[in-house]
Amino acid sequence: MSGIPKEFRGIIWQLVSKSKNFQLEEFYLHLKSESSIHEKAIKRDLSRTSFFTNVEQVNKAQELFNVIKSYSLFDPDVGYTQGMIFIAIPLIMNMSEAECFSLLVTLMKEYRLRDLFCPEMKGLHLMLYEFDRLLESYSPVLYNHLVKQGIKSSMYASQWFLTFFAYKFPLDIVLRIYDIIVTQGMESILKFAVNLMLKNEASLLSLSFDNLLEFLKDKLFNIYVHEEFINFKDDSTKRSSGSRFSLLPSSKSSNSTTTTGSAIKGQYYKLDSLVQDSMKINLDPVELTKYENEFENIYNNEKSKVDDIKQIKLENGNLRHKIKELETNYAKLNMDHIEIVQEMVDLKVTLPDVINDNEDLTNSIEQLKCDIQALESKMSESPSTSTSDINSKALPVEIENNIQELLKVNAEETERAVNLEEELSTLLEEQNTLEQELKKYSKSGGWFSWGKKA
Repeated sequence: MSGIPKEFRGIIWQLVSKSKNFQLEEFYLHLKSESSIHEKAIKRDLSRTSFFTNVEQVNKAQELFNVIKSYSLFDPDVGYTQGMIFIAIPLIMNMSEAECFSLLVTLMKEYRLRDLFCPEMKGLHLMLYEFDRLLESYSPVLYNHLVKQGIKSSMYASQWFLTFFAYKFPLDIVLRIYDIIVTQGMESILKFAVNLMLKNEASLLSLSFDNLLEFLKDKLFNIYVHEEFINFKDDSTKRSSGSRFSLLPSSKSSNSTTTTGSAIKGQYYKLDSLVQDSMKINLDPVELTKYENEFENIYNNEKSKVDDIKQIKLENGNLRHKIKELETNYAKLNMDHIEIVQEMVDLKVTLPDVINDNEDLTNSIEQLKCDIQALESKMSESPSTSTSDINSKALPVEIENNIQELLKVNAEETERAVNLEEELSTLLEEQNTLEQELKKYSKSGGWFSWGKKA
């Protein structure tokens, strides 16, 4: 349990993971000369990350930048996320930058680290689910207590799996964790996570939400601090690294000359105990496969629900658009209806006048006919009357013209009345049609704000 000797650590990592790939290393030499859209973010995060243990390793910063930038170009779907720096630091400390890049690619692909950093972070959610199930299996009481307090593993454990505890532990512990991950697989990180929870079970069960979450984030690791370094009063202040991430050995090791007992000089955490206790946690591959299958079912169901929601939103948008069109058509039909009703009103107003004029003309015609008949009757009663007398008694030309004019006007007015009656009939039919369409739209869409026409 002493870990891989540091002199051979890089070589052994490459041999075990089978990451040595000369073609990939040559490709890296080409990639590192290219520019990436993530360069600014990588430099910003590197400036906030301290990981050097001696002056010689300061030059590794540029190599680390090259490796992270090259991977962002190599795998554009993943690009760059902050946790990658923590993953790459232990690698660059133990091998050349080309070998580091090759091993990083292997870890991402073969060890499935890539799933942790993909946009959906499916791998992270899988790790959190497996962690929850293992915790439920090893300590149902603690698991139920966290559930009752509303504490989800994503609130405190995400950084554990994204950085392999590098955000909290010093480099020597992280290297030991890497030894186990490279040789046993990425699932072995779950052993450290479950072990930390079990070792702090008594303290966790006594806390409620706020204090419980604070303990999980800041004080969970104190269980492996050497007793001589423990100071509960200002522990949270001393353990905080401020606004900078750190993989440096703890500064508290400078006080080791004043410590006594079992504390090893320069060591703040009981590294061997942490590793030994974690390795006692049994991970049954069958159980892990079962958990993974359960997660896949849950994930697929949730994804299906999300897809259904998207489809429903799309259909809802289409229906809203259709409603807008129907409302526009309804408003247009309503305007047409109003115009037709107005025309009908105008016709009803003018129709009586036309009818009266027609009646007057008819009466005038009848009167003229009577006058004509009277004249013809007088002419027939006096047959001996000379032609000159007949001509003298003939109708005046002016009266004849008036009769013809009146007959013509009467015919026009009669035709006009007939046309008006036909137009009125047509308008009544259009009104009935519009009313039927309005009733149809009103029945099919109760969403119209102006209601149905009475």
